[in-house]
Parts: sequence; structure tokens; C-alpha cells
Amino acid sequence: MANQTSSPLRFDRPLLLGLGVTFLASVGTGAITNGIYFLTESALGYGRVLNYALALVVGLAYIVGASAIGPVLRRFTGRLESTRRIAALILVVLGGVCVLPIVAAGGMTQTPPAWAIWVTGASFGLLTGCLWPIVEAYISGGRRDANLRSAIGLFNIVWASAVIGSMWLIAPYVAHAPMMVFFWVGVVHFVSALLLLSLPKEPPKHLDDSPHEVQPSYRVLLRVTRIMLPGSYLLIASLAPAIPVVLGGLGVELTWKGPLFSIWLGARLGAFILLERWHGWRGRFWPPLFGGIGLIAGFAAAMLSPRAGDAGMGLLIVALVLFGVSAGLVYVSALYYGMEVGGARVEDGGHHETIIGLGYAGGPACGLVGFLIVSPESGMQDMAVVLIVGLVASIIIGTGFAAARRSIGLLNATTDHPGSE
Repeated sequence: MANQTSSPLRFDRPLLLGLGVTFLASVGTGAITNGIYFLTESALGYGRVLNYALALVVGLAYIVGASAIGPVLRRFTGRLESTRRIAALILVVLGGVCVLPIVAAGGMTQTPPAWAIWVTGASFGLLTGCLWPIVEAYISGGRRDANLRSAIGLFNIVWASAVIGSMWLIAPYVAHAPMMVFFWVGVVHFVSALLLLSLPKEPPKHLDDSPHEVQPSYRVLLRVTRIMLPGSYLLIASLAPAIPVVLGGLGVELTWKGPLFSIWLGARLGAFILLERWHGWRGRFWPPLFGGIGLIAGFAAAMLSPRAGDAGMGLLIVALVLFGVSAGLVYVSALYYGMEVGGARVEDGGHHETIIGLGYAGGPACGLVGFLIVSPESGMQDMAVVLIVGLVASIIIGTGFAAARRSIGLLNATTDHPGSE
């Protein structure tokens, strides 16, 4: 068994079915988690302040779901319940939640009350926080080394591709029929629940017949990336609620805002593909550190691109590409070391997703502070958000830099390791 786990990727049933569930669920959650701000702009006339407030609620709910799913499964899985059944129930409820705005609106062509959108957003945050640690456990369980890296790489490629597709799929509906998005998202989650029922009752066990040793640098990199990951998602969660207004300032029509925003998602997908094929990044400190710098620079340039005049659109595109590649470097590093050093259990995925949730909530909170302390008449609200979000992210990522530098020194002082460069 030990040699199997370190072998190249095994395309077994948990992986194939898990990737199928990942794709379908990511189409749905991508349309809501990333696309809801275009829908609220269209249906409810929301600007940056209300979108940031909505994003904060979604982020807080995500933290609750991700941190609670491990203890919930420990308590309820056994003779009568299984991880598979609970995950299927989560997907069914997610699909049902999508009906709420349509029912509250009285049809798919009507404007829903604001409370229905907020309840749907909070429910999505809570339930997806519960879902993704389970999916990650099915994908990663029973794998080590190259097998694990390739499985995680495919997982990242599949969900990132689905999220990009969701941005294009919602585009025809955003301006004139935003409730259709909720309908189709509901259908996709129901279908993914049916597919999930073909998975084993429990995720594969991560540890096989012998203890697994990892390089000392891996444990250090786990700490470093877990410091930097919330900084990464703080920036991601700060950009998404503001981007509809940013694109509007560049003269982009509502229908094309989602597809244009997907540039950063495409760049992140490119990073995922590269890191899945090339494993030379493992044990190295440069991917998360370069990613941290690129995220801050890309965020600032994207947010301030309307100030660049005729060069604004070009600046935005470059910024989104840099932002996406950098986000990919941080995410892949954090997920891999979390699963390799941990146990690829639901709890390990829950820790990973909880840290992401801190960024999901922290980004909008920082954005709200920026908009509330600077008056709209000043014309400097975007600058205030960049300064506040950038400062907080710099402190987090700078702490990661300091931890990496200190750890590299400790590793070099004890022994030479390939990953301590």
C-alpha cells in the first residue's frame, strides 16, 4: 500500500466521481459566490457598500460551515448516517435554497425582495463551507506525494474551469433575467447530489499501512501558507464585490462584466494546470511568497484602473492576469501541504476552508471600513479601500515572509533539504 500512495495518479472511483461532483457544484457555487454581485447590481441596484456588506455575511457563514463540518460528521456518521449521505443532503438543500428568491419574487421574471437574496447568500456561504471539505477528502484520501499532488491538481483545474464557465453562463441572464441564474444553479446542485450518491459511504483513509514522513520544510511551508492563505482570500473577497463598479467606470456593459472579470479566473486556471503538470514547486518557498506580492499588486492595479484613463482597460487586464496567477500559486501550495502534512480528512479540509473563510469575511469588512470612513463626495473611496485592504493584506503576507525567512534559517542551520531553498 505504501508504494501505491507514492505512485503516479490513480483514476479510481472516488477521484472520478469526486471530480464530477466538483465540476457541477462549482458551476453552481461559482455563479452565486462570484456572480451574485452582478445579479444584485442588476436586480437590486446595489453598489459597492451593499455588495461588501452581503459579501461579509457570506464570508462569516462560510467560516461557520467549514469549521463545524468536521465535528458534525464525527457526531452523526456511524451506523445510520454516512459522510456521503450528509454531503448529498447539503447539495439538495443548496439546490432548494436557489428556489427562495424565485418564490419570493413571484416568478423568474420579477424582482425578488432583498431579504431573499441575503438569505440565499448566507445559506450558500454556510452550506458550501460544509461541502468542500468533504469533497476534498474524497479527492485526496488514500493518496500521498505525486499521487496526491496530481489529484489536487486535477481538482483545482476542474473547479476553476467550472467557475470560469459559470461567469459566461450567467452573462446572457444578468441584465434581463437574473432569477434564471438561481433556477439553473438549483438544477445543477440537484444533479450533483445524484452523482454524489455513487461515491463510497466514506472518503478513503489517508494513512495506509505505515507512518508517512514528510520533509521538515513541508511542515514549515504548511505554517507559512496557512498564514498567507487568508491574506490571499482577503484580496479576492475585496475585489469581487467592487468589480461591477470598477468595470462600469471603464464603460463595460452589464452583460460583459462577468466574462471580463473571468480573466483572473482564467489566469488562475493556467497556474493550476502548470503546477499540476510540473511538480518542481514542491518544498519551495517562492510560490507562496511570489503569489503574495503579485496579489497585492494586482488588486491595487485592478481597483484603481479607472483612474488610468485610456490605459485603464489594458491596466485592468494585466492586473487581473497577475492577480489570477498569484492566487493560484498561494492556493495550490496551501491545499497541498494541508493535505500532505495533515491527513486528507474532512477536518483537514475544514481547516483549509475555514482559513479561506477568514479572508472571505475579512476582505469585505476592510472594504466597508474604507467606504464608510471616506465620503462619496471626495472621490477617494476606491483609494481608501486599496490602502486599507492593501495594508491588512501586507501585514498578513509580510508575516508569512518573516515566518519563511526564519524557517529557512532554521532549516539551513540544521541540515540541507531540497525544499529549503
